Amino acid sequence: MTRQVVDKFELTRDQHLEFTARTKSHLSNMLQLLSLGQQKQHQLGTKVHDKMGLRAYTDGDSTTITGHLATTMMDLEYGVYATTTKQVQTVAAILHSHQYDDAGLLDLQQSHTIEDPFQFVGVKYVALARKGMFAKPHQIVYLEATGSLHDDGVARLYQMVEYVDLVHVYTAKATWSQAIRPVCSTLTLFEADPNDIKSVRVFSRARYSKDTPSPLHQMHQPPAYWEYVLSLASLAVSRRLVDATSLVQHWVPNSSCKTCSVCDAGFKALRPKHHCRSCGEMMCHACSIPIQSPTVMHKYCTKCVLRSRELRGNDKVELPRKQSVRRPVPSATSSSSHDGEFLRSIRETTKHLNTPSPSPSPHHQQQHVLTPPPPVEHKQLKALEKITDSIAHQESLIVSMREALDRQKRFAAASNSITSTAGTADSYTADELLDTLPSEQHRFEYLDT
Repeated sequence: MTRQVVDKFELTRDQHLEFTARTKSHLSNMLQLLSLGQQKQHQLGTKVHDKMGLRAYTDGDSTTITGHLATTMMDLEYGVYATTTKQVQTVAAILHSHQYDDAGLLDLQQSHTIEDPFQFVGVKYVALARKGMFAKPHQIVYLEATGSLHDDGVARLYQMVEYVDLVHVYTAKATWSQAIRPVCSTLTLFEADPNDIKSVRVFSRARYSKDTPSPLHQMHQPPAYWEYVLSLASLAVSRRLVDATSLVQHWVPNSSCKTCSVCDAGFKALRPKHHCRSCGEMMCHACSIPIQSPTVMHKYCTKCVLRSRELRGNDKVELPRKQSVRRPVPSATSSSSHDGEFLRSIRETTKHLNTPSPSPSPHHQQQHVLTPPPPVEHKQLKALEKITDSIAHQESLIVSMREALDRQKRFAAASNSITSTAGTADSYTADELLDTLPSEQHRFEYLDT
């Protein structure tokens, strides 16, 4: 894979037909595999991860993710579909989060039709941010095909992605059709859950080899690829918020807000506060969700995120006006199970935005099992609150002590000034005092009594 910037990459007719044929072949194989039911598990490899409704399998040459996503088919269609450079940048920024540097559309072969509003065939690119001072961004060019399937009366969506070996493209002496060689490919199939309209079945497989460049290889290992597929559940919600983000009409001043607008927790020394980029209200760190946009990372409160989730497809998020009254929103514990599951998934996929994790070394790339964080007990939370209150009390005592010391210093300085003035006359003798007067105009006599 080359690191040079690619400004233009157009598919020829033969390349388009060959890519379409490969897509149909992969789709046929995947549908045949899904028809096996439970018998297909031994063909997926070893299960290395099972969390939040998604299971990850690997056999050394591929990674397979299967399970359920807390979203709808309409939201997936809106979130994944992108036919302009601006749309591609928004989707890539949300999915790649802190690794995102740039993205764009290079070639558009097919777009949506009345029969298939999810149809797309074209060429896109994404540039990953450099991971070191002397490293350069990695630009990845890939072919993408999306569409709808209605076999056996079941609604399905698919997305096929082939990453192009640019080194082979620019160094090969053969024709363009022979020069394009995919070094990595992914195929994702979405299927509506007949038992739950707010749940979607997903089956995604990534194939790679020893010739796959390191950035692509890391992106499609079980831990990273599991997180990528999980982020598809919140992609539409995040995209609606980013698309609607503009100058907030009402920005709550810091001085006028003492509690979080979501959980009503008071702001203290160890509880930082942030402004929601959608409604402008103040929120604590626990009630904020970071979402990466193409230009900057924004933070949104959970009530605006849940409000965006109530919309469908490309519905617009309405920004509240200044006269709007703050409405309390129930927390995730008291809301529906779907909202709670959704908030857990979006927090899982955005946890790296505040503290990006370093890239794994080749030695650790073989360790695919994710270690879940230890659960936080109620006693630990109470102890943390007591420590926070104690620190705040100590800070107030320190401020009072500093003010008392300043008053003592000012009083001591004033006392020293008075003492030095009174002691000035005592430091002279009578003769020395007489010498300070004009001798010719004044005469003094000493009388003995």
